[in-house]
Amino acid sequence: MQIKFKTKINQNKQFESDVESLFKDKRYNEVLFICLNLERDNKANYKIYNYIGLIYYFDKKYDLAINYFIKSLENKKSCEAYINIANVHFNKRNHIKSFNYYILAYRKDFNKTLNNSNFIYYLKKIQYSEHSNEIEDIYLTILSKRNFVRPRDFMNSIVSLLTHKKEFKNIKKEFYDNQLSKDIIYKLSNENLFLKLIETVPITDLSLEKFILSLRKFLLLEKKTIELSDISKKIIEAISLQCFSTDYIYNVDEDEKKILKNLNLKKICSNLNSNELNINIALLSCYIPLFEKSWIKKTDFKHVFNKIYVTQISNFENEKLISKNIKNYSKIKDKTSKIVRENYETFPYPRWTDLSLFNHRHKNVNEFCLQNDLKINPISKNKQDKIFMLIAGCGTGQDALEMSSHFYNSEITGIDLSKKSLSYAIRKKKELNIENVNFLHGDLLETPKLNIMFDIIHCHGVLNHINNPYIGLKILTQSLKEKGLIFLSLYSKIARKDILSLRKYFLNKYTTIDDSTIKNIRSEILNNKGFRTNSFINSVEFFNKNEFKDLLLHPQEHCFTLEEIENYILKLNLKFCGFLGLKDEKNKFKSLYGENEELLNLKLWKQFENDNTKTFLGMYHFCLQKI
Repeated sequence: MQIKFKTKINQNKQFESDVESLFKDKRYNEVLFICLNLERDNKANYKIYNYIGLIYYFDKKYDLAINYFIKSLENKKSCEAYINIANVHFNKRNHIKSFNYYILAYRKDFNKTLNNSNFIYYLKKIQYSEHSNEIEDIYLTILSKRNFVRPRDFMNSIVSLLTHKKEFKNIKKEFYDNQLSKDIIYKLSNENLFLKLIETVPITDLSLEKFILSLRKFLLLEKKTIELSDISKKIIEAISLQCFSTDYIYNVDEDEKKILKNLNLKKICSNLNSNELNINIALLSCYIPLFEKSWIKKTDFKHVFNKIYVTQISNFENEKLISKNIKNYSKIKDKTSKIVRENYETFPYPRWTDLSLFNHRHKNVNEFCLQNDLKINPISKNKQDKIFMLIAGCGTGQDALEMSSHFYNSEITGIDLSKKSLSYAIRKKKELNIENVNFLHGDLLETPKLNIMFDIIHCHGVLNHINNPYIGLKILTQSLKEKGLIFLSLYSKIARKDILSLRKYFLNKYTTIDDSTIKNIRSEILNNKGFRTNSFINSVEFFNKNEFKDLLLHPQEHCFTLEEIENYILKLNLKFCGFLGLKDEKNKFKSLYGENEELLNLKLWKQFENDNTKTFLGMYHFCLQKI
C-alpha cells in the first residue's frame, strides 16, 4: 500500500471522531495525515498512536507499527494495543512474544481477546512444558462459553497443560498407588478443568483414558459406600457424560461385568432408598445408555442427576418425536446409498455439544474467500441478495448450523440419508433458535429434485462414501449457479496409507461389525506393538465408537490422489480455488515454491504431499468454482 498525503483536514475539528469515522471507511491516507500532525503538535493520545500503528501494520511496516503501539501503551495500558502488538509478532512468527502479549490483553478484556482468531489458534496448538493457573482459567472460560468453540479442538493443548499440573499428577499417583480414599475424590472434585473437559468431549489421550476407566471401576466397586453429595455427584456425572460422549467405546473387565450383571435395577429399585437408587442408576449410565430404560422416568433420578437424564433420556425422546415429521425430498433408491443409510441409522455421529461461533461474523462470500486464501472470480452480491447454500450430507447438523451465521442473508438446506442424524440436527437447531437452516431427508444423488440453484455447496467427507464419487460431484454441479462455489472434503490416499492397511486387515478378519467387534478391534490395536505406530491411534476418531467405525470400518469408502481430483476438476470445467486451513503447511509450501498463484498449482501440491505425507491426514479440504 502506497501512502500519500493528499487531503488537508481542518485541524480544529474533533480529531478523534474524525479519525474513527475515516478509519472505518478505510481512508487510511487521511487518517495517517491527521494522526502524524497530531503527534507533531504533541496532541496525540493512546488512540491516535494506535491508529498510526494499525496503518503501518496494514502496510507490513511491522517495526514502525510496534513502536507506535508501544507509544499507545505508554499513554494507556489498553487491551487493543496489547492485541495489536501480539498480532504483529504473530505475523513475524515471534510466537512466544505474540502469545505473551495476548495474555496481557486477556487480563485487560478477556471477551475481546478471546474473539481474536490468532489467540484461539495458539490455544488450540500450544503444547505446554509447565502448568499455569492463569492459562487453566482461560481454557475453563472457553469451555464454559456455550457454542463459542468446538471443545475437541483444544483437547491436546489442555491435556498437555494438565500433564504438568502438580496437584493433578499427585491425585493420579495416589490413585494408582492404591491409596484410595474419599480424600482423593474430594481433591479430584476441585479439578474443574479436567471435569469440564471430560463431561464435554471424548478424551483423546490414552493415559487419561486409563485414569478415567480406573476411576469408573473404583466407583462401581465401592458403590455401597458412596454417599450422595455435591462432590460424588460431580465426579459421577462427569464420568457418565464422558463415557456417553465416546458412544461407550471403552472395554469392561470381568469384575465390572459381574457387578453390572447383578445390577438389575428395575427389579430391585423398590428395595433401595432413593439416594442409593440414583447413585446406582448414575453408575449404570457410565457403562450403557439409559434411553431404553423407560422405568427410570418413574424415579426421581432426573431431579438428582439432571445432566445425565437430559443427555441420555430427554434428548432421545425428543429426537424420536422429531423423526416422525422430517420431510423427504426423494426416496433412497441407490443400492450403495441404502447401505450407507443403514450404517448411520445404527451409528449416527457426531453427538456434538457446541458449535464454533466465536469468529463467525456475517460477511459476504468474497470477504470469506479472501480471508481463507481462496482465489475466486469475484461474485456480485449485495447484502440484500439471499445466498442459497446446500450442505450435502449434513449428518447431525454441526456444519450446517455453524454456517448459519457465516454470510449475510443466507438460507441453508441440509440433506442427509439418515433420519436419526437429522433428528439430532433438528433438535439442536431448535435449542439454538436458528431459523435460516432447513433439514430434509433424501439422497445426494437426487439433489436436482430440490429445485433450488445454490450459490454455495458444502460437501464434507460424503463423496468418499458413494458408489461413484465423480457422478456425485457432477450431480452437485447441476444444482450450482454460475460462479457458484463447492467446498469439498475428500480422503487422501497418501495420508491414509497406514489406516488403509489396518482397514484391509480387519475387514478381512471380521465379517460382522457390531459394538463388540469394534471394541475387540480397538483392544487389538492397543495391545499389538505393530499397530501402535499407526496414525489412526493418534486420531480423534480412535476415541469414539461411531467415529472409529466411520474412519476405519465404513462399508463404502473411496480415497483419492491430487491427480484424480485434478481430473475431476478438468472434466467438469471447474476452477480450483485453493485449500482451506493448513496455515503452517501453506507457509512451508510458500517457502519452497513461492506465493500467490503457486498455491493453486495441484502438481506442486502433489510434490509437496509426497514429501510431507501427513499433510492431508484430516482430508483434502478445498474450494472449487463453477466457470
